[in-house]
Amino acid sequence: MTPHYRRLAVGLVLFSTTACSLLSPGPAATVSRFYRHLEKGEIEDAQKLLSSKLVGQLGAGKLRAGLEGAAREISGKQGIRNIAVQKEEIQGELATVTIVVTFGDGSTKTDNSKLVKEQGRWKLDASK
Repeated sequence: MTPHYRRLAVGLVLFSTTACSLLSPGPAATVSRFYRHLEKGEIEDAQKLLSSKLVGQLGAGKLRAGLEGAAREISGKQGIRNIAVQKEEIQGELATVTIVVTFGDGSTKTDNSKLVKEQGRWKLDASK
């Protein structure tokens, strides 16, 4: 392989790696999407944003009941007015995100979420 083709090959690998991470939402965007799915009652879509470890620990029935309860809580607070990211820390394949959710009724909730990267995508994980 000539030096020109080698540089081209290395460049393509670096571009594809960078492009994948740019197209994949970061930890804070993942937490925001999770809350927005719950707000809309999109339980299956919210569940897709949870780590396989968390899904395995809770089990399908318990997990669904918890997500449905959270969706009802959001609905009872007149939906979500705003999601403000307070902090996002990424260390390799792990991240911590702190957000403040402001609900339609004016109440707020501060949430500290742990995330893990699975197959190139950020997923909410157990809060240990």
